[in-house]
Amino acid sequence: MSMDRDSARKLLEDTHQFPGPFTFRIVVRPADAAMVLSTVRATGTGRMEVSEVTERPSRTGKYVSLQVHCQVQGPDVVMDVWEVVHKMDEVLSSM
Repeated sequence: MSMDRDSARKLLEDTHQFPGPFTFRIVVRPADAAMVLSTVRATGTGRMEVSEVTERPSRTGKYVSLQVHCQVQGPDVVMDVWEVVHKMDEVLSSM
């Protein structure tokens, strides 16, 4: 099911406090982690500050789950990052 930007913004506003903390969860291959993190940081420049990144490798080591903990200014920042991340071939899954 696809959600339009206004609906997504409303859902984010209803479930999160802005400005405030937000965590992106992104699954990538280990070799792509640095590039994906760099893209996330660049997309949020001036509107988001990454406070911590945790990496959890899969059981086999083929994939890594990134948790990117941020302070974001508003829901539009979250949606902008998601929009960019979802278009990246290196990203296997994101939430």
